[in-house]
Amino acid sequence: MIKMILSVLKILSGFGFTRKRLIKKSLGLLQSMGLSLPRISVVVVNYNYGHYLTERLDSIIAQSIGIYEIILVDDASEDNSMTVLKDWMSTHNINITIVRNEYNSGSVFGQWIKGITAATGDFVWIAEADDLCEIKFLETVLPPLLNDRSIVLSYCESRQMDGRGTFYADNYDSYLRIVSETLWTTDRIADGTYEITHALAILNSIPNVSSILFRREYLADTVQQYSADIISYKIAADYALYVRLLSFGKMAYSRANLNIHRRHPDSIIAKCQRKDLHQEIISIQQWVMDRYSLPSSTSRKIDDYRKIMLDEVQ
Repeated sequence: MIKMILSVLKILSGFGFTRKRLIKKSLGLLQSMGLSLPRISVVVVNYNYGHYLTERLDSIIAQSIGIYEIILVDDASEDNSMTVLKDWMSTHNINITIVRNEYNSGSVFGQWIKGITAATGDFVWIAEADDLCEIKFLETVLPPLLNDRSIVLSYCESRQMDGRGTFYADNYDSYLRIVSETLWTTDRIADGTYEITHALAILNSIPNVSSILFRREYLADTVQQYSADIISYKIAADYALYVRLLSFGKMAYSRANLNIHRRHPDSIIAKCQRKDLHQEIISIQQWVMDRYSLPSSTSRKIDDYRKIMLDEVQ
């Protein structure tokens, strides 16, 4: 059944599945035939990334399987983002739902909330405007979610590139080595509690949100329950979200490096004060320690990582 669903999604993608009117008609027809297709909402989060926007949107509609809708959340960009977006929509004859702030909020997670709230699909992909992806990204991360309803998020490995598009790393192995030499060497499915107590308790082991496909119902529930808490984190809100979301179910990981994470001087992490980031990481570690019984090996790794962070600010 999963192969049949993916095959139909591929066929519809070739006929402009991203166009909302066509997909609604197609879904209605297929549902009348007894075939229910997954609806994927893509939330593009943008602030002054007009110079990356065309390439990003092209990578989204180039996916090998069709998507249901694209929602662009713009935090009052001061560059040409809106002009680029409107030109792109006109050129491709694709309608994008635009959620735009009148004033800059300065909160990336606040923009995520707006996009998640606006999304109407079964699954949500928060595709940051400065990142990219390979054509089989969705085709790879969607099947685990279709196979097992207890999986709340499915993600893949990420390649890293700089602001000019030069690749400099094929994965995050060196960053994750303090957690494990083996956890991310192969595809796997893990219980959420296991992932929290063996990985996320130490550091943010999912370095880029663009690499994740979320099950919307659990994502929306987590945001509704914890938004006030999570939004208090100015830098590590993504990390705070993951440890709360995975308390609701499992995660799936693919070793295929189909996400492309752009790391450049204009990013939030690059602009932040390293000391502030470390304080937020320690706060999230403590949140986990207050709620979970951790293996002694995890506790030692937390101490080791805190020493690394301390060395970085001295």
